[in-house]
Amino acid sequence: GHGVSGAMLGMMAISFLEDLLKNDSLNPAELAKRLKEKVAHLFSQEQERVLSEGMDIAILKFSNSNTCLEYTGANIPLYFIRDNELNIVQPTKASISFSKEDTPFQLVAFQVNEKDKFFMMSDGIRDQFGGPKDKKLGSKRLKSILMDSSNQEIAVQKTIIIDQIESWKGANEQTDDICLVGIEI
Repeated sequence: GHGVSGAMLGMMAISFLEDLLKNDSLNPAELAKRLKEKVAHLFSQEQERVLSEGMDIAILKFSNSNTCLEYTGANIPLYFIRDNELNIVQPTKASISFSKEDTPFQLVAFQVNEKDKFFMMSDGIRDQFGGPKDKKLGSKRLKSILMDSSNQEIAVQKTIIIDQIESWKGANEQTDDICLVGIEI
């Protein structure tokens, strides 16, 4: 979300997540579902008012005991690089919002390998204007940046990605929020 209402929704979601995370048995899809229920309940008193704010989120849960990773995304895909190949796990096309739609959040679980890299990011990166023709960075360029730097350790890759985005942006204002989380196993 944007503005004051988006910020308030984000703060409430953090509080709700802290409460929900006390139950360690919840998988990411259950977390997303319960978070959406709490947000819907929060706004249920204002049913007459149309509330269009929503929140996109990606949730990962990693188990050291069996090297299993679980992922759920609400409009935020999971990019992962394994053996020099970029893979994308598509998210559920729903946001955390006050919505009467009850779209179930998809849970994806898989074994992780040493040197696997995982990336989650806000759409602000893809939507950043720049380059010689003042166009959006876009998914194709983003994938290229991830792959071109994938042979580097994650800390070095972080610097490369930031430099590439800043170079693309040039003198343009930042279009939207930019958040990128990268994890290397």
